[in-house]
Amino acid sequence: MSIDPLLSGFILSIEDLFDLKFYLDHFSKTFEKQLAGTIPVEGDLPPGDGAVERLERWLKDKSIQTRPNGGFNNYVVAAHLSSHAPKAFPVETLKRFEVLFKINGLF
Repeated sequence: MSIDPLLSGFILSIEDLFDLKFYLDHFSKTFEKQLAGTIPVEGDLPPGDGAVERLERWLKDKSIQTRPNGGFNNYVVAAHLSSHAPKAFPVETLKRFEVLFKINGLF
């Protein structure tokens, strides 16, 4: 079985299905206090695989702590997103989730 081109190159953690700009916006709102005005944008993130890994390295590079052991708790971002659900999601995000559910239906 081949992977749909829409998902090609994704690590496929749930965060990677979201449009990166959209995810960064919710990340920034979730950790607004800790970021203290330093907002991540896609071009500032180090290269790499996956939004979580890239954001964790960005936080380390900026010496920003969201928790004592470094990195960030991606479940906190998910909780923020679920309690502040947008009226609409980016089209590419919806397409990726649709493909994922179609693939899941094959098993």
